[in-house]
Amino acid sequence: MWNTVKRTANLLLLLVLLITSLGSTGWAKQTKPFVEELVNQTSSDGQSTLEQQANAFAKRIPDGKKPKESDAEAAPATFEVEPNDTVKKADWLFAWKDAYGKIGKNGDVDYWKIKAPGSGSLKIWLGQIPSGQNYDLYVFDQEERELGRSDHNGSVDERVEGIGTEKNTWYYVMVRGKGDAFDKRNYYRLKAEFLSPHTEMKPDGYEPNNQIQDSQTIENHRVIEANAHALSDVDFYRIDVSLASTIDLSLANIPEGMDMDLYLYDKQQKQVAKSEKARNAAEQIIYNGDPGTYYIKVAPSKRSVLTAHTYKLNVHAYTIPVILIPGIGGSRLAVKENGQVSEVWLGGNLALDMLEARHQRVLALRPKTPGSIQVVPKTEGIEVFPDQTDDGFRGIEYLTSNELLRQMAEQYYSMSQHLQQIGYEKQKTLFAVVYDWRYSNSDNTKILKDKMNEALEKSRAKQVQLVAHSMGGLLVKETLLSNPSYQSKTKRIIYMGTPFLGSPLSYQAIKFGYNFSIPFFTESGQAIAEYSPAVYELLPSKKYVEIQPFLRFFSKGDSRPFSYEEFLTDDRVRLEYQPLVRLSAKQHGKWDSKKINPPQYIVVGQGQTTLLGYEFNHSLQLLIPFYDQAGGDGTVPFISANYSQSDVKKKYYVNEGHSRLMRNPHVIQQVSHLLLGMEDVQTGISATPQKSHSYTYYMIYREDGELPDITVTKDGKPIQLLKENKEELDGLRVEYHGSVIVVHVTDDQKIRFSAVERSSIGRKSKIIVQKFSSDFSEKNGPTELHSY
Repeated sequence: MWNTVKRTANLLLLLVLLITSLGSTGWAKQTKPFVEELVNQTSSDGQSTLEQQANAFAKRIPDGKKPKESDAEAAPATFEVEPNDTVKKADWLFAWKDAYGKIGKNGDVDYWKIKAPGSGSLKIWLGQIPSGQNYDLYVFDQEERELGRSDHNGSVDERVEGIGTEKNTWYYVMVRGKGDAFDKRNYYRLKAEFLSPHTEMKPDGYEPNNQIQDSQTIENHRVIEANAHALSDVDFYRIDVSLASTIDLSLANIPEGMDMDLYLYDKQQKQVAKSEKARNAAEQIIYNGDPGTYYIKVAPSKRSVLTAHTYKLNVHAYTIPVILIPGIGGSRLAVKENGQVSEVWLGGNLALDMLEARHQRVLALRPKTPGSIQVVPKTEGIEVFPDQTDDGFRGIEYLTSNELLRQMAEQYYSMSQHLQQIGYEKQKTLFAVVYDWRYSNSDNTKILKDKMNEALEKSRAKQVQLVAHSMGGLLVKETLLSNPSYQSKTKRIIYMGTPFLGSPLSYQAIKFGYNFSIPFFTESGQAIAEYSPAVYELLPSKKYVEIQPFLRFFSKGDSRPFSYEEFLTDDRVRLEYQPLVRLSAKQHGKWDSKKINPPQYIVVGQGQTTLLGYEFNHSLQLLIPFYDQAGGDGTVPFISANYSQSDVKKKYYVNEGHSRLMRNPHVIQQVSHLLLGMEDVQTGISATPQKSHSYTYYMIYREDGELPDITVTKDGKPIQLLKENKEELDGLRVEYHGSVIVVHVTDDQKIRFSAVERSSIGRKSKIIVQKFSSDFSEKNGPTELHSY
């Protein structure tokens, strides 16, 4: 009997302790040692006190069903009732009341449900995890969206805190074993606690900002600390950017249970970006935008609950850098020879004949092996490389320090100065690409990629803007087509005078030489062009020939075009070094047909008579050039500079020559506006091409195929037209196409020609002079002069 009394006293004592424990309301008062003591108490028949409570709880369950909420709540503790492996079968969980369950087998999952008595926050604790086991804890809302989790390794306690709650809303708790963890003998312990909401949060320093018109202006590179003091609270901020920028926003320090979202609107208050990650994950927006005012919105999501917090909003705007890219002949080149480095392309204050001889020796190339498309310097022991002085700007702003040539050799200087005036900074947000333009565009893609990477790293922006002149546009296309990942790094591309389909001028350069707009520089041009892959890549493409043939055959009054295949194979017109011709065809097969993603804009020069090709005169056995009616820019025909696919957004037209496009003030203004995201047409620029232009040029050749001995007189000054003559006349542009001379009059002034007496004995040959002018509806008949 004494044993019975003793057992009864112990049970009464334990019951008192249990009731005392259940009456507490904080985590600290629900002590783990008490639970261990309770679990370890056993009855005389070897059954644990916890098992006895489980049996007593089971008796409340009629016919093995789930207990009623009121019956479960009245029990000293609640126990799981299998099955409880889904939300719909979840067991009862009450605030500040212990709940016990077992992960009884591999893959077992236990769900519990608890209703929030009001707005506030919920804490869940999972403890008494059996030794050697690893259980995880999850909390879900009514839509079974995860609100929080605790998944530490081992049998340590798991906690999920700060889950914001709303009154009379159900929340679900899941306990499961990690991997193959389970224990069919021992219980885990689960406890929930509700915290009442704080008194209303104090409005932050940016309130009131609940509407976009009340948005608070913030400076760049700021961290905003604020709060949403109600689920309906919305915070708006405003940032102004003066140049195209990468806007980088991040929202952090979001407490568990809260779910906040981030939005960005442009100056028209149109949403342009958003971040709506689940639960309390940090939000981020990276948006590449044009200048203007942007609005930032921070708001609790529809699935959020209110929890005391202070969020952090990081706001950064990084200027999207601009990269200037020249074309063929558009970068200064230097040479290292005998240990000495000197300027070579148009460089040094040498006399023109000495400069020309140096170019032919230093800049000429040859195939690395017979039939190869790989080329090396023709002169051994030298190294030619682009001039990187001033991070490349010296190499593209002016092409030479030679005082004789400097005026005609300006490239990007005026544009670079203007871009700096509107806010760009050299080597921070403004960059220059210099490269050896003699080589294939494929070889130079690495240089452009490296410059893009450098610009992104130094500016911290996510995109660049590319401004390209002439062949620089083909370098851009080759780089982005060969490296598609760089397309997403490019915000927009602006082309100026790019020969998308090639230019017959490159055929001239290879066949007869080209003077690069430097008077009487033709032989140097031919030496450079002979094996320069880049020059071959500028040959008219198959697409060009399909639109407008650039080679014709003339005999006995009949004319017909040469096909592209005939250009490749017919000895009368084919170029000698076919490996590089075939390279050109392959490159253009890609450039002329494939599209790229970034927005593109084209500036087309007009108003200059431009070489369109050659007619092979069968009787004279001469290639005689033919020209447009000043529809091109003097270098690139209109059909090539104007060619585009659907990936080009807009085109602009200007009455300007090819080499002067980058320094034309109207073009500079148009380019600047495009970089600022404005597509409006600027003064001096047209949205449509001009149909007619004023022009005058003369074609001069001898019937016997020899170079004509002729003098041109302008403004009373005579000049004999000889290739070796280094003089020039203002208002004239002289070209040599083998033994055919073309004189372009650029200032509408009159000129006259006179034959030069021949001292050699031989038959006389007729000199043909043909005048072509916008003053005539058709070309004027030839004016015949005779030599003596």
